Amino acid sequence: MIEIDGSNGRNGGAAAMVPPHSIEAEQSVLGAILLSDRALYALVIEEGLKETDFYRRRHELVYDAMLELYSESEPIDVLTVAEKMRAKGTLEEAGGPSAVDELAASVPSAGNARHYARIVREHSLMRRLLAATYEIQTSVAENAGEARELVERAERTML
Repeated sequence: MIEIDGSNGRNGGAAAMVPPHSIEAEQSVLGAILLSDRALYALVIEEGLKETDFYRRRHELVYDAMLELYSESEPIDVLTVAEKMRAKGTLEEAGGPSAVDELAASVPSAGNARHYARIVREHSLMRRLLAATYEIQTSVAENAGEARELVERAERTML
């Protein structure tokens, strides 16, 4: 769902559009993986969750470290993820070791990891759809081609 947030006082009180996302679902999916790395297999294989599906950059960094550990057949937990991120130089950007630790504490139910992953993927898809519509609008506004060509390009973008 697209949220309109005019309460932050930026833009002179004008409402700003926030892309679809769920920070809670992102935290929950990452926390579920930290509590049970077996959940990652289902997320990667069945749900096709990618690091780019995360709205918050720090969550993307954490998930990227998890994917690397997974591909190296290493265990995935708070310590190994933090160490992997430290080695990559991304730990502080993600909020430090305490931020990784907090993810494990924020999970309502580790058994619902697949459901949380679906929520993250759906919001990611909606953000990509929103970006595609902006591209289409820009192409039309700039007369970036013949009408038929723009329609065909829009169809390819949407599909």
